[in-house]
Amino acid sequence: MSIFDTEPPIINKHLLYKWLNDNYNDLNFKFINSFQLNSERDYNLKIITENKEIFIVKISNPLEKYAILSLQDNMLKHLSKSKIKNFIPIPLHNKIKKYNDKKNRKCFVRILSFIE
Repeated sequence: MSIFDTEPPIINKHLLYKWLNDNYNDLNFKFINSFQLNSERDYNLKIITENKEIFIVKISNPLEKYAILSLQDNMLKHLSKSKIKNFIPIPLHNKIKKYNDKKNRKCFVRILSFIE
């Protein structure tokens, strides 16, 4: 089965908020609002905090490989040091963590800066 044939993560936003606060408390999430973003295989959420900070929470498709996501993070970190850094989202998490969706499938979570 391909990643493109697998249903994206099914997420309860309220449970996710609690999980984010428990697992990424260094980012001090105090949610005001959130919006699900379009994705054909992942679950992406734009979060706005009390401090007007904006984050993107990316929850991977259950079939996504950790090595691919780690490679993506490393590439973003590398590109963020270049002249085009204003157009590159920066990984804000220290570690890619696992989150179980509503179907109890393990999905990887990454938190990125938001670029308008």
